[in-house]
Amino acid sequence: SYTKDVDGQRITDAAKVCRLFGEQLLRAKGSWIVEDFEKAWVKLVGDLQPTKDMLKGLYLMETAPSGNILLKYYPARKLPANPEKRMEVLFNVRDKWQYEEMSNFIADIGKNYGSADALIVKYCRISTGSDGFRTVTSKLVQN
Repeated sequence: SYTKDVDGQRITDAAKVCRLFGEQLLRAKGSWIVEDFEKAWVKLVGDLQPTKDMLKGLYLMETAPSGNILLKYYPARKLPANPEKRMEVLFNVRDKWQYEEMSNFIADIGKNYGSADALIVKYCRISTGSDGFRTVTSKLVQN
């Protein structure tokens, strides 16, 4: 449902509406320059205020050869439900992930196995860079 109860009244759930329209844009084009996507998304949702946090688990960020940052449609729900297989697929996409980004792609199955963090600890090596950002690499044997 795209509405929620607030003080006994039904109101639009802005986050769900923004996510729906954001996913439609991503799916339609497949890959967007971030700035172009944000402009199209804001125009599409009108007075609502979309943020990329609303799209967790729906996209990958990549740098194009031109230097532009791209959003590429990559929905977590289309990945295998088995944690080991999902990790294999994700590590075939990238050898190294930012912890938070990896977490977005396993959150939907993490609850079945304790948490997304528990899956990351089980299947990944975690390191913290001098910048404070955590990155993860696979513990699984890669072919």
